[in-house]
Amino acid sequence: MRPDWLQKKITETQKVRYWFRTPMGLEKLATEEIVSLLPVAEAYQSHRNVFVHLSVPNADHAAWARQSRLTDDVYVYWGSCQGIDRTKDSLRHLIPFLKAVLEPALSAYGSDTPIRPTVSFVGKRNFSRFFVEAKISQLIREQTGFQTLSNEEEEGKLKGELRLRCHIEDDLAYIGLGLQDTPLHRRSWRNIRYPGQLHTPVAAAIARALDAPAGSHLLDPFSGSGTILIESGLTHSTCTCEGWDISEEALDIARQSAQQAAVKADFLWKDSLATTPLKRNYYLISNPPWDEKHQINDGSLERFISGLARLVQQSVASVLLLPEELVSLLEEQLEHHFERIATTRVRGKLALIIRYTVN
Repeated sequence: MRPDWLQKKITETQKVRYWFRTPMGLEKLATEEIVSLLPVAEAYQSHRNVFVHLSVPNADHAAWARQSRLTDDVYVYWGSCQGIDRTKDSLRHLIPFLKAVLEPALSAYGSDTPIRPTVSFVGKRNFSRFFVEAKISQLIREQTGFQTLSNEEEEGKLKGELRLRCHIEDDLAYIGLGLQDTPLHRRSWRNIRYPGQLHTPVAAAIARALDAPAGSHLLDPFSGSGTILIESGLTHSTCTCEGWDISEEALDIARQSAQQAAVKADFLWKDSLATTPLKRNYYLISNPPWDEKHQINDGSLERFISGLARLVQQSVASVLLLPEELVSLLEEQLEHHFERIATTRVRGKLALIIRYTVN
């Protein structure tokens, strides 16, 4: 059931409210992280959304909100308006809502600051996101005189731009303003792109699921360009990190990214399925190769499952990201069930974050 404060305009409440957007399936984990960062009085979750109502207003809370690693982005929550169905005509309900909140919410910014409206919605609608973005942009220009940026024209991101978010779910349109000009998932250390890179909040969720004591040794035997190991190093700052891969290009990117993130990690060329870790009592954390990232044909699947099972058995504990079918095969090999932490979506496919502790 939606709480009353979720539908109040920003001008109708003195308490600070934030809206976090999350990857699919990470809402519960993200809420736990947010509660550890902020003095949350109430929280509400929906599909890819976490809304929080803080117990005390404090400007410093914005800096703490920006420290979230399991979320895609964070906004100052302006409130929501009802009556948005699948028709274009229902969008008229946005107009009085925005007229009431735009001027007081933007009063702290100069009118030469550009605003980029971004719209998303759940379910089928008789309008596109670009249609709604254009309507909101027109209203902003007419109501406030602020300039707007268009996502449809794919203009480059401008430093200092304001990012207005509208998300339509069921009959509600949620509205908020980004806390910074760059989404949280765009880590400053990840400047080099590589095919199949894991979404950073998913990697952070994997790292957070690993209960590794201070001084532990973390191993990612399928490290690729290093996303999981770098997020793990940032989460478990007292641990040592080691990553393996058979791609020299990926390893080179991983080393550069780790340096940018100030994470100490060794990235080594090794065939994981044919290598035994030199260090014992390690903690295994990885997104092993699956799906389009690295096709595993029928001839190599048995070797892959057997090799992965060996790495899991030799670890103190493991946290992995795998599709359900590979989890089942691995459980058969190990004769042990994994703990299901979360189900998320990777490259359009469902995948499980799973945890295993060796007895």
